[in-house]
Amino acid sequence: MNRILPYILIVGSLLFVQASTAFAANQPQLIFAYENKENYPAFTGNDAKIPGTPGIYVEIMRLVAEQLDIDLKLVRLPWPRVLASLKEGSVDAANGSYKVERDNYVDYPRTQNQEIDYSRHITHDAYRLYVPKDSSLRWQNDTLQFSVARQSLLTIGIPSGYSVGELLNKTGVSVHQSVVGFDALASMLLLSRVDGIVVHERPFEYYLDRHKEIAARVKTPDPAIVEKFYFIMLGEQFVARYPDLSEKIWDTIRTVRETHLSKLYKKYRYMRLSAF
Repeated sequence: MNRILPYILIVGSLLFVQASTAFAANQPQLIFAYENKENYPAFTGNDAKIPGTPGIYVEIMRLVAEQLDIDLKLVRLPWPRVLASLKEGSVDAANGSYKVERDNYVDYPRTQNQEIDYSRHITHDAYRLYVPKDSSLRWQNDTLQFSVARQSLLTIGIPSGYSVGELLNKTGVSVHQSVVGFDALASMLLLSRVDGIVVHERPFEYYLDRHKEIAARVKTPDPAIVEKFYFIMLGEQFVARYPDLSEKIWDTIRTVRETHLSKLYKKYRYMRLSAF
């Protein structure tokens, strides 16, 4: 019996490994790509690495994957490559706002009437104009124009590739896109190289939490330029392969957002403030 027992244990272990391998093979995989530049608190870190506290989007997606038993893979790329990878199908998902031109390679959550289902967004934020404290520049929401006589003389800085650039271009201002980040935009603003910058309100307010000297010199006049809802965009190839699972992903994002988002915002705000 003592000689037989080791063989029983070996066979049992092999069967367990085979069962685990078969289970993993049947487990759907979702490759989620996101920008390799920090956009705190959505994403943290400025390279391809996944930090221990990776940001709100990653934490939400991990909770979604856990609830739906999905094998979640994370990939960080420059933003243009994120979109290109979605288009070619080498990644399955990314975050983003709704843009008509993306309809030919990604799917968004939709209602039964095929309208965008805003109830299944992952986060929402506002684009706001930030100007020096002594500036009279402001946004007039009702006319979609800046409150100056000749806006063609204005230069507004924005993060590179962000969708608000299309809206600003329609006003006639000159749009300067920065690929470097908030440091470069804030520097250009305070050195008068641009008349204002337009950025996401929440991450820029987190940035100002860390840079009190900049916060003391800028302001954001009301109203916000535009409110934006952000979704997890799923590649068309993934949706074609897993149509039911895709709907469950968007449903679960809504559930996780409703139960966890406010706590996550508090967590990352505390982390940022406690670091100083």
